[in-house]
Amino acid sequence: MKTFYLVAMLLFFGWYAVKLTAADAKAIHEASATEVAARITAFSGYVRAYQLDGNVLTEGTTPGGSIPVPSWFDGASHFSVVTEAGSTYVFMAMPDAAHAARVLTQIQYKSASWDKFLAGRNAGGELVTIRPAYDGVVMVPGSIPDNAVVVGI
Repeated sequence: MKTFYLVAMLLFFGWYAVKLTAADAKAIHEASATEVAARITAFSGYVRAYQLDGNVLTEGTTPGGSIPVPSWFDGASHFSVVTEAGSTYVFMAMPDAAHAARVLTQIQYKSASWDKFLAGRNAGGELVTIRPAYDGVVMVPGSIPDNAVVVGI
């Protein structure tokens, strides 16, 4: 009988340890998406403010090129800025479509006042739109890679 209780306790504590590990992994994954979402939102806001100051971005602009990225913004090299036909887009490529979807969802929930649109491309290259532009038409440059998070400025 003691053996039965010992085995039952070992199974219970083993199951509990696996459950805690899975919950920790999920929390870490969500925190990662939240951090990336905060970065792309902050950088997009910076680019928007830069334009509102009267600065003109040339097509193919990148951080560190014609945009003087502030020293406090760590990781600006991970972003790209594309200007095409008078519209500006900030995008960041993600490791996979699932991560891009998590980041887009985080931006949507954390930035309720975002007045443009958010979009991404899935692994098949199809455009996934979370918040459309005012006119309902989402124009994303063809140079945006698969699994990218795109923010219209």
